[in-house]
Amino acid sequence: MTAPTAPPLRGTAPAAAPASTTTTTPAPTTPAPTVLDPNEIAAAIAASTDPAAFLTHVVLAVAARSATAPEQGVLLGKVQAGCTDMIKRVRVALLAAVDSTPGAYDGFEVTARAGSRSVDYSRLQDEYPDVYGEVVNVGAPTLVIRYANAE
Repeated sequence: MTAPTAPPLRGTAPAAAPASTTTTTPAPTTPAPTVLDPNEIAAAIAASTDPAAFLTHVVLAVAARSATAPEQGVLLGKVQAGCTDMIKRVRVALLAAVDSTPGAYDGFEVTARAGSRSVDYSRLQDEYPDVYGEVVNVGAPTLVIRYANAE
């Protein structure tokens, strides 16, 4: 089924530098293409007063330049996946550094948590339909979006 392509969501761009108070307007020129150094960008973001907010703003500003909403979703999904992967690696490194020992450490805390619970809903419904009807609540169905070419 072909549906109309939704436009991307647009956020707010960073505030521009204050306009110059000079009355002379320079002649328009075509600037040479700028090659950005990712290390310099990272250093500038890290040196800001709130790197997390600045980086979030940059990611959203780049995503807002997407041609379509699906393209925007793919870009944001890839950023989220990259961040999720890095968070997992940081977690592994922190736990290894403290030998998986619960406690308060410099800048983080490790706590133990009970294991998750699970229920065989099919068996519960088949063998104990009255109990199933009393204790199981099923939420409203939801829609899932999968992007083409999301890799």
